[in-house]
Amino acid sequence: MSFVSDFLPQLLDYGSQLLAVWHDEFTEYFRWPEGTLNQFWVYLDLFPIMASLLWSLSALYGLLLGRKKPYDGELLQYTVVVPFFAESGGAIRTARSLESVQPPPIEIILVDDGSPLPCRLPPDMQPQVRVLRLPQNLGKAAAVQMAADQIKTPILVCLDADVLVLSTDWSKMLSQFSTSPALGALTGAIRPGACHRLIQFMQALDYLIVINFVKRAEVLWGALMTVSGAWVAYRVEAVNECGGWKSDSSTEDIDLSWRLQGAGWHIGFAGEWRARVEMAPSWKSLWLQRNRWSAGLGRALRDHFSKIWHTGSTLLPVGIMAVATTSWLWGCLIRILLVIIGWISVLVTHGFKPHWTNEPGLIIRNWLFLSIYLGVFALQIVCAMISDGLRWRRYPILLLLVPLYPFYFWLLLFTGYFSGFVKGFLRRDSGRWRRTIRSVEIGS
Repeated sequence: MSFVSDFLPQLLDYGSQLLAVWHDEFTEYFRWPEGTLNQFWVYLDLFPIMASLLWSLSALYGLLLGRKKPYDGELLQYTVVVPFFAESGGAIRTARSLESVQPPPIEIILVDDGSPLPCRLPPDMQPQVRVLRLPQNLGKAAAVQMAADQIKTPILVCLDADVLVLSTDWSKMLSQFSTSPALGALTGAIRPGACHRLIQFMQALDYLIVINFVKRAEVLWGALMTVSGAWVAYRVEAVNECGGWKSDSSTEDIDLSWRLQGAGWHIGFAGEWRARVEMAPSWKSLWLQRNRWSAGLGRALRDHFSKIWHTGSTLLPVGIMAVATTSWLWGCLIRILLVIIGWISVLVTHGFKPHWTNEPGLIIRNWLFLSIYLGVFALQIVCAMISDGLRWRRYPILLLLVPLYPFYFWLLLFTGYFSGFVKGFLRRDSGRWRRTIRSVEIGS
């Protein structure tokens, strides 16, 4: 009893002190404008750290769970659809890369979306390959929908015309649809194609430590921000229930991902199901690509934000992350603009006088934050390589490029995001093809 009588008051006193601290912190948020802005600046500092830790721990835990989970369900039949515009040579190469896949597809449909020159198949093409030629260019989403209306299989696999299949055993991927009845779509891991230029190596690094890695983490949360439209398998029943592919969207993968999850379907990521995709060859083409992706996110938030909170929706995790990421990016833009305005005002009023602070507390704080950022980012890189699971000869080169990644992000991805997000949020697009990678026509 003496222990309880001595310990309980101390515990209550500690709890009251903790509650007082939380109360002060909470009320600080609503002390406008200084308190709210100060707390928002703290959020801008801490969000990248927390997000990186969340991705790293989730991806590793998901990797452990995935190794223990058996997939021995029925192998559902599937059809492969390859939509293209003026890329018949690429579509034929994609079809050829499917020759060794087991179990084989029932049919491979190359959808020629009104290309100037018709696609002609070589005489030695696989017998299950056929060309569906549309009389005019309708866009990727409409092209896939035209093919989907003709297939009889429960699974539709959609590949872009710049994809080369790496995984030949598709049984594990297909069995997930029979063992998980609520699975509406499953996307795989994309590996970069040939890298000869700095811009392509930077994209390879981006896919390793961000794009594929974040998808591995999101699986554990029960939702994905988006499937990769270049390499994805859909349950036809789920797509039909959500209204199919919308022809007015040039980012049909993002739009369909949000509609599927808003209707209660799940989306998965199969890291062992791999394909190689051609990387954007120039800074301009990459900027245009990421600008289009950002437009798709802006439109998804505008059109489907209300579905995040619906009963039965699986969008909640990615909805919260999308809002958090969007607010962080816009907050960073506001902070940058305020800093620039502050510099200009000081320059105008006092002239240019370089000044380095000698305040020990501020110096220690800045070095501490920098060390934490570097440590967390290093952890993310290590976790990404472990999750990737391959002895990839490009790892040493990519690690040497890590110091350039912040410049790659802030100068290219950051600027492309704002232009695209505003465009996607405020208006619709035509859904027509916007090719950022130029392909050579062969086989036509």
